[in-house]
Amino acid sequence: MYIIDQKPFNSPDFCKEVTENIKKYAEQNNFKYTDLLSARKRKDGNGYDWHVNVDVLLQNIPVVEFLKTSLSDKYPEQTALLIQELRFSVGNLLARISDIVGKQSFETTLIADCKEIHASKNSEYYIGSLIDYESPNAVIGLFISKNRCKLVDCDDFGNLLDKKLLIQGKVSYYKDQNHFQIYADSIKVIGRCTRLENLEHWENICSDVLRSWDEVRTYPEPTKKPTKIGLVASSRTQGYQDFMNTLNKSFGKYVPEVAFRDVPMELESIIDGLASFQGISDLDYIAIVRGGGDKESLTKLCHPDMLRAIHSLGNVVTGIGHSDDNLLCGRAALYDAGTPTAAAQFIKTMDSKFFSQQKRNETARKIQETKARTGFRNDKERADHWEAAYKQLEKAYNDLLEENSKPKGIMGVIKSFFG
Repeated sequence: MYIIDQKPFNSPDFCKEVTENIKKYAEQNNFKYTDLLSARKRKDGNGYDWHVNVDVLLQNIPVVEFLKTSLSDKYPEQTALLIQELRFSVGNLLARISDIVGKQSFETTLIADCKEIHASKNSEYYIGSLIDYESPNAVIGLFISKNRCKLVDCDDFGNLLDKKLLIQGKVSYYKDQNHFQIYADSIKVIGRCTRLENLEHWENICSDVLRSWDEVRTYPEPTKKPTKIGLVASSRTQGYQDFMNTLNKSFGKYVPEVAFRDVPMELESIIDGLASFQGISDLDYIAIVRGGGDKESLTKLCHPDMLRAIHSLGNVVTGIGHSDDNLLCGRAALYDAGTPTAAAQFIKTMDSKFFSQQKRNETARKIQETKARTGFRNDKERADHWEAAYKQLEKAYNDLLEENSKPKGIMGVIKSFFG
């Protein structure tokens, strides 16, 4: 239950009007009006408490506009406040924060990772963004005046990217942009950002399941034609569309069967999707595909649990992010394609390599059979052999003619040649 308690709502007439309109809307939409909103008189008799069932409200969002239309003319102030309370959007929340914070600012000390940093044209100012080293989803803007801000343990403001910073400065809130920003008075570099520290730690503790980049970017030898593949992806993403479009276009009507796990592309969901393929022996390859994103969200997919889940299957192809991201999860795979499109192209390449391998094997088998039967690998080899023998015989004949003033006849030459 969500309780509204503001004086403008305590008018008995307004309470009655709201109740009647909620009742009318409920009858039209077939639900019990008291399950949504009700005004309850306080025990001391001094006004009312408004009770809102948020779960029911979220299923009946149009009731907000219904109340606005029905009540705003007669009770404009109370209706405006009521409507504001019944809106749960992020924009509405930020607007209310703005009203509370206003243009106030305050001094603070902050430890954060520098996610991005950009210089002005004359490099007198730098603008960037900071993320919480404990919770990367919390972001605050950074403004630096080169002449005003003191920089410690770093030679240039442009080198703050991917560093953990200790910042002192003044925080302000900007209503128009719904944005907090810190004007830095001093910045001290205290280490690498959390993302890079985590990656180094994960690489060390998972060294037993990681391979070199050369190994995971070299095509393995195919053992059979790909006829069934596993796929972990989200059908709502462009990465999935790119993979499937490339796969269908490459194979045409002979496209392999796809065992699809449609999951949100988050760490736990992907690991669950991979786990569902354990014990399924007829999957030639298992692809994980996801398009690009910010470094922090992609780094989450390099967690040790993910690396070991990939390695445990043995036939995983990763197509996550962009080709130059070089994600650690790719080193736990059979092959790191780098992108969703390249992952689908890998499947087709394995199909082509297996077909070529089969042709080579068939050719070698025929050669062995021919050689066993005739002593030669093929007709050309036999022809080449007799042609060479004829030329050798012809040369011997000509040599003998030069040695003897009179020809001895062909039988004499042959006799001389063969002894």
